[in-house]
Amino acid sequence: MFDLETDPSDEDVATIAAGLLAFNQQNMGPANLGTLAIFHRVAGEVRAGLIGEFAWNSLHIEKIWVAGELRGQGIASQLLAEAEAEAVRRFCRFAWLDTMNEHAAQLYSRRGYEPYGNIPNFYKGKNRQFLLKPLE
Repeated sequence: MFDLETDPSDEDVATIAAGLLAFNQQNMGPANLGTLAIFHRVAGEVRAGLIGEFAWNSLHIEKIWVAGELRGQGIASQLLAEAEAEAVRRFCRFAWLDTMNEHAAQLYSRRGYEPYGNIPNFYKGKNRQFLLKPLE
Protein backbone atom coordinates (compact mmCIF):
# COMPACT_ATOMS: atom_id res chain seq x y z
CA MET A 1 0.00 0.00 0.00
CA PHE A 2 1.24 3.50 -0.84
CA ASP A 3 0.12 6.71 0.86
CA LEU A 4 0.57 9.93 -1.11
CA GLU A 5 0.83 12.81 1.36
CA THR A 6 1.34 16.49 0.68
CA ASP A 7 1.85 17.34 4.37
CA PRO A 8 3.77 14.39 5.85
CA SER A 9 4.65 14.19 9.53
CA ASP A 10 8.11 15.23 10.64
CA GLU A 11 8.57 11.71 12.00
CA ASP A 12 7.86 10.07 8.63
CA VAL A 13 10.19 12.46 6.81
CA ALA A 14 12.90 11.80 9.43
CA THR A 15 12.49 8.04 8.91
CA ILE A 16 13.20 8.38 5.18
CA ALA A 17 16.15 10.73 5.79
CA ALA A 18 17.67 8.44 8.43
CA GLY A 19 17.27 5.38 6.22
CA LEU A 20 18.93 7.07 3.26
CA LEU A 21 21.76 8.42 5.43
CA ALA A 22 22.40 4.97 6.92
CA PHE A 23 22.48 3.41 3.45
CA ASN A 24 24.84 6.07 2.09
CA GLN A 25 27.16 5.90 5.08
CA GLN A 26 27.33 2.11 4.73
CA ASN A 27 28.46 2.55 1.13
CA MET A 28 30.51 5.74 1.38
CA GLY A 29 31.66 6.02 4.99
CA PRO A 30 30.82 8.62 7.64
CA ALA A 31 29.01 11.66 6.28
CA ASN A 32 30.41 14.14 8.82
CA LEU A 33 27.18 16.10 8.59
CA GLY A 34 26.91 19.65 9.81
CA THR A 35 24.89 22.78 9.25
CA LEU A 36 26.40 26.14 8.40
CA ALA A 37 24.57 29.40 9.05
CA ILE A 38 26.10 32.84 8.55
CA PHE A 39 24.05 35.97 9.19
CA HIS A 40 24.55 39.65 8.48
CA ARG A 41 22.56 41.76 10.90
CA VAL A 42 21.72 45.45 10.73
CA ALA A 43 20.47 46.94 14.00
CA GLY A 44 19.99 43.40 15.30
CA GLU A 45 17.83 42.29 12.37
CA VAL A 46 18.95 39.63 9.89
CA ARG A 47 19.29 41.36 6.51
CA ALA A 48 21.44 38.77 4.71
CA GLY A 49 22.62 35.25 5.22
CA LEU A 50 23.82 31.93 3.94
CA ILE A 51 22.62 28.47 4.92
CA GLY A 52 24.52 25.35 3.95
CA GLU A 53 25.16 21.75 4.82
CA PHE A 54 28.37 19.81 5.16
CA ALA A 55 28.46 16.17 4.03
CA TRP A 56 31.20 13.88 2.74
CA ASN A 57 33.85 16.59 2.67
CA SER A 58 31.75 19.00 0.64
CA LEU A 59 29.68 22.10 1.32
CA HIS A 60 26.28 22.43 -0.30
CA ILE A 61 25.26 26.07 -0.18
CA GLU A 62 21.50 25.77 0.00
CA LYS A 63 20.41 29.38 0.40
CA ILE A 64 21.92 32.83 0.04
CA TRP A 65 19.84 35.95 0.52
CA VAL A 66 20.67 39.64 0.72
CA ALA A 67 17.96 42.23 1.38
CA GLY A 68 17.33 44.47 -1.61
CA GLU A 69 18.69 47.64 -0.04
CA LEU A 70 22.01 45.90 0.71
CA ARG A 71 22.61 44.35 -2.70
CA GLY A 72 25.61 45.53 -4.69
CA GLN A 73 27.71 46.10 -1.56
CA GLY A 74 29.70 42.86 -1.72
CA ILE A 75 27.80 41.15 1.09
CA ALA A 76 27.06 38.00 -0.92
CA SER A 77 30.76 37.71 -1.77
CA GLN A 78 31.64 38.10 1.90
CA LEU A 79 29.12 35.43 2.87
CA LEU A 80 30.61 33.06 0.29
CA ALA A 81 34.16 33.80 1.46
CA GLU A 82 33.20 33.05 5.09
CA ALA A 83 31.44 29.82 4.07
CA GLU A 84 34.35 28.67 1.90
CA ALA A 85 36.87 29.41 4.67
CA GLU A 86 34.85 27.31 7.13
CA ALA A 87 34.54 24.54 4.53
CA VAL A 88 38.34 24.47 4.13
CA ARG A 89 38.72 24.29 7.94
CA ARG A 90 36.41 21.25 7.82
CA PHE A 91 38.53 19.63 5.07
CA CYS A 92 35.92 20.07 2.33
CA ARG A 93 37.17 19.44 -1.18
CA PHE A 94 34.53 21.57 -2.92
CA ALA A 95 31.48 23.76 -2.50
CA TRP A 96 28.43 23.59 -4.75
CA LEU A 97 25.18 25.44 -5.24
CA ASP A 98 22.43 26.10 -7.74
CA THR A 99 20.58 29.19 -8.89
CA MET A 100 17.95 30.42 -11.31
CA ASN A 101 19.23 33.99 -11.07
CA GLU A 102 21.58 34.97 -13.90
CA HIS A 103 23.10 37.83 -11.87
CA ALA A 104 23.84 35.43 -9.00
CA ALA A 105 25.41 32.95 -11.45
CA GLN A 106 27.73 35.71 -12.66
CA LEU A 107 28.72 36.50 -9.07
CA TYR A 108 29.44 32.84 -8.38
CA SER A 109 31.51 32.59 -11.56
CA ARG A 110 33.59 35.59 -10.49
CA ARG A 111 34.22 33.78 -7.19
CA GLY A 112 35.54 30.69 -9.00
CA TYR A 113 32.41 28.56 -9.29
CA GLU A 114 32.13 26.67 -12.56
CA PRO A 115 28.93 25.36 -14.15
CA TYR A 116 28.54 21.59 -14.15
CA GLY A 117 24.88 21.24 -14.99
CA ASN A 118 21.88 23.12 -16.29
CA ILE A 119 18.16 22.51 -16.51
CA PRO A 120 16.93 24.71 -19.38
CA ASN A 121 13.59 26.46 -18.97
CA PHE A 122 13.25 25.13 -15.42
CA TYR A 123 10.44 27.56 -14.66
CA LYS A 124 8.95 30.36 -16.77
CA GLY A 125 11.95 30.59 -19.06
CA LYS A 126 14.50 30.56 -16.23
CA ASN A 127 17.36 28.08 -16.42
CA ARG A 128 18.49 26.34 -13.25
CA GLN A 129 22.28 26.33 -13.12
CA PHE A 130 24.45 24.11 -10.93
CA LEU A 131 27.91 25.41 -10.04
CA LEU A 132 30.92 23.88 -8.29
CA LYS A 133 34.08 25.34 -6.79
CA PRO A 134 37.13 23.24 -5.88
CA LEU A 135 38.48 24.26 -2.47
CA GLU A 136 41.81 22.42 -2.51
